[in-house]
Amino acid sequence: MHNSNSNSFSSRFSILFEPTAADTDTTIIIRSPEPYIVRASGSDAITISRAKPQESHAAVSNAARKIKPSETMADAAERTNTDAANIAAPMLDKTDTPSQGRAALPVSDEVKLAIPKFLELPETAPAAIAAQSAALIETFTPWPQIGAEGIVLETAPLLASEEYRQAYRPGLKREIYIAGCEGLAGLKAVLNIPVFKIGECGAGNIDERIQQLGTDKYGAAWKNGKTPVIENGYDKYTTMPLHAHAVRSKHGPVKYTPRGLIVTLPEGMTTSEFSDKFLEKMASGSWLNWCETEEAARHFEKRGIDAARAKRFTPFQAGSKQTLRRAQEFYCIRNNDKTDLQRLVAVIENVILEYLKLI
Repeated sequence: MHNSNSNSFSSRFSILFEPTAADTDTTIIIRSPEPYIVRASGSDAITISRAKPQESHAAVSNAARKIKPSETMADAAERTNTDAANIAAPMLDKTDTPSQGRAALPVSDEVKLAIPKFLELPETAPAAIAAQSAALIETFTPWPQIGAEGIVLETAPLLASEEYRQAYRPGLKREIYIAGCEGLAGLKAVLNIPVFKIGECGAGNIDERIQQLGTDKYGAAWKNGKTPVIENGYDKYTTMPLHAHAVRSKHGPVKYTPRGLIVTLPEGMTTSEFSDKFLEKMASGSWLNWCETEEAARHFEKRGIDAARAKRFTPFQAGSKQTLRRAQEFYCIRNNDKTDLQRLVAVIENVILEYLKLI
């Protein structure tokens, strides 16, 4: 059986669970071919018993039929207030009081528990949400942002200007991707900060580049003193889906695809010129750069993280000797966040606008 956070524990069962204090019993109503009641006590002992007649699904099926397909549960509860109260009351044992068994709930929440279908848990009380929010604010560490220094974020007016139309002529193409792997996912869970590989390559070469990252085990290593440690989970990278509204200007040099951004460089700009400037402007969001800051040191100490493990390297075989190279292209970014992706696009557009001497 799953723990109390699960909403189902087999294809035949689904549950509705209202948590209570640790020293009281909790009643869980299960939807199944036959009605059952599960009682889980504060000592984690669980009892499953066949439901009493007044607790069975048949007793509440009429209430379920009264819910219109287009209705929300809250609306249904208001409309069937009287019937719901009559039906929900027998769901508690005769010996139960509001401080025993399942805690007393408003009628709308009783309906949610009474209807023989898993729908949703009662909403968290506003006071609890406020307390959780305060705790999050207290422990939150702002991670570094790409495009935080010297970047023009509102590029749309420039890209729609006559000056840009006169200066820009299409040249070579590059592609920008965001990649992740199981190893980075594990690192994110430990750090509580999103870290991904952002890179650029020739047009149509993303798949080849992603495969090479896995072959190289990009970022798999860290130094435990002078001893290199190679971690698992870095041998298979995948492209991360990008937010669909990352590109704001239809006139600009950046085009969106779900797997990467296609960049058309200005005529005369070489790929190495673009690469150098792109890396330079991405530096404010560099994971390795941030790892050297006092803010990072405080974050690692607060979370009990070995700071050395956060500093990632790529193992490199040079003849018979293995060396480590800094994984310079790890950045703090959320691939599915519109604001983060728009900042990435702005960095690319700034590289090109600067080359054209428009900023």
